[in-house]
Amino acid sequence: MQIRDTKLLCATKAFDHVLASVAPQADSGKKAAIGGGPSGMAAAYYLARLGVQTTIYEKRDRLGGIVSAVIPDFRIDDSQIAKDAALLKQLGVEVLCGKEAPPVAELTQSYDAVILAVGAYKLTAGQNGICLRMNTSCCLHWRMVWSLRSC
Repeated sequence: MQIRDTKLLCATKAFDHVLASVAPQADSGKKAAIGGGPSGMAAAYYLARLGVQTTIYEKRDRLGGIVSAVIPDFRIDDSQIAKDAALLKQLGVEVLCGKEAPPVAELTQSYDAVILAVGAYKLTAGQNGICLRMNTSCCLHWRMVWSLRSC
């Protein structure tokens, strides 16, 4: 018996039951996630479960990030990512695919916090007016002074 296969079987069989029972708690703020890969989706899921209004900004035409772009279907196919997206929808997460996020300064006017879940690539000068040099999948900003230098 392989644990991976057992977990997959449980996840596959239980999905519909879990989806029907998932609901957000009472409203408690408004957050934005820049990036719809695993980090952005996970952050949005857990925030929404806590009752936080959450919006994901994803520049590609679909959620999933590196998982949907690089990992082969025999490992994890797009239907599994679609199930994760369905959970987000059920929780009321707003997903904006196919468009760049507004500048961070603009987002902080509308949201309590901004989560940068941009993956492991580097933004260059001119993108959102900031210069990020990171090899991390998630950075949090909770109404703090940005420590990013201007490009």
